[in-house]
Amino acid sequence: MNIFKQLTTATGVHKTGIFIRSIGHYFIKDPEPDKYADFAEIFWCRSGSAVFYDHEGNVHTLKKDMVWYYPPGSRHKIRPDKNGINYRWLTIEGEDAELLFKTLQITPGLNPAGKCPDELFASVELHLHDPDMHHQMRALASGFEILTKIVTPEHHIPKIAEQAKEIIQTNYSQSDLNVEMLAEQLHIHRVSLSRIFTNALGISPVKYLSQTRMHAAMELLSSTELTIKEIALQCGFTSDGYFVKMFREQMKQTPREFRLLYGKKDLV
Repeated sequence: MNIFKQLTTATGVHKTGIFIRSIGHYFIKDPEPDKYADFAEIFWCRSGSAVFYDHEGNVHTLKKDMVWYYPPGSRHKIRPDKNGINYRWLTIEGEDAELLFKTLQITPGLNPAGKCPDELFASVELHLHDPDMHHQMRALASGFEILTKIVTPEHHIPKIAEQAKEIIQTNYSQSDLNVEMLAEQLHIHRVSLSRIFTNALGISPVKYLSQTRMHAAMELLSSTELTIKEIALQCGFTSDGYFVKMFREQMKQTPREFRLLYGKKDLV
């Protein structure tokens, strides 16, 4: 039984030479159906492992902190191990898609990559929902940054920014968590914290906290039967009304509409 699947497909995409086609976050134990694809796709393993088959039928094991790349025209064949695999994936389409990967020297097959940049995948998801050209380009920019992280060593993140990131990931469910509280816990002025965090991670701590809460809510909406109010409280929103407002602003749809599209079929 597959545990979790969440995907976002571009809406009203502007088909340029390169564009983000879709993105997703899967935790699966069952084999994926084999398919031929005319787009480029990467799979970034967060935990677990799976066997991937290359174009010659050879098997390779994708493990944590590694990326598998299937170029356009590939046959996709994926077999998770018995404990499953948790991974994020991204598809890029367009006449220049394959050239982009070649230019960045991302080779078909396994690529050591380091920790999955969840915040960048979340950024692509958020912008991909909006058909506006500006948002499509923002999604592409975050997608391009994901690709560059595959081939370049992780830049040094100041300890204070890494600590702030960990506090957010651990405590985002606390509705009173904000930049002021982060700064107080880390014994640093909030302005200095915001500057260091933004320079290190390319996103402000306020937006990172918001995206962390929103992504957690999206996972719960698509994989549980919790009520909207329960999800809002579990993800650190001060009320279900505020959660619905923020969700509609960012996702261009209500939590209920999102659940109907991406949740279990028996959810209402």
